[in-house]
Amino acid sequence: MRAQEQLYQGAGIHSVPAVIVNDRHLIQGGQPPAVFAQALRQIAAGA
Repeated sequence: MRAQEQLYQGAGIHSVPAVIVNDRHLIQGGQPPAVFAQALRQIAAGA
């Protein structure tokens, strides 16, 4: 459990909810659907 906690804190997660996409992109906090849609579009465009 402590190892996972350190892993996520090292990834910049200090609160919940937090979503990690493709082990690289962090969407933090309770976001409206439009924010998720935009973030996923940007991630897909950069992939």
